[in-house]
Amino acid sequence: MCPQPSPPDRQYCNVLDCPVRWHTGEWSKCSKTCGGGLKQRDVECKQIMAQSHVVERPASLCSSPRPAATKSCNSRPCLLDTASPEISLANSSYIQHDPKKKKVTVKVGGSATIFYGTQVKIKCPVKGYNRTKIQWAKDHQIITKSKKYKISKKGALRITALSLRDHGVYTCVAGRSSANLTLLVKPRPGEFPSSEEIERHKPLDEPSSPLSDR
Repeated sequence: MCPQPSPPDRQYCNVLDCPVRWHTGEWSKCSKTCGGGLKQRDVECKQIMAQSHVVERPASLCSSPRPAATKSCNSRPCLLDTASPEISLANSSYIQHDPKKKKVTVKVGGSATIFYGTQVKIKCPVKGYNRTKIQWAKDHQIITKSKKYKISKKGALRITALSLRDHGVYTCVAGRSSANLTLLVKPRPGEFPSSEEIERHKPLDEPSSPLSDR
């Protein structure tokens, strides 16, 4: 038998208090997305004691220079909204030939002929303008976001499940500039929407208010 008591299986080490020093927190998000913002963080003078608990100390006890509590960020200049930005036009006619294609993307300028039930995205490429401010209209009536219409952060208009009532002229408006796309909706081969299907789309297709004269 081994003699008793048994030897200790652990012993303390580094039982001295740690030096007083600066402790920094995580940087915050930048206060601005452009044009020069600031990030902030907590900077505190603390001491970790021998038993691992932390004690806050006066700043005068931290001998090293205090770390920065702020720093600049996102210094790139903000995009200025010009009164009449340039909109890039496609100037072409798009015709959808594959009825199995569920999503189609086109640009303003020219026309597009797309199958009934397809989801379509209409892009409005514009330079020197905040694209989140782009507005859309159908036949001179302002479009608002709904189940039928979505407008992306880049200013593109998405129309879900085209119906025959989606025929029309779609206009993107950026400041004093505007551009059109004429959209034609055609039935799928061997199919034709019933009157009930057309009626079901009516509440979603109505634009909200007239487009004011610019």
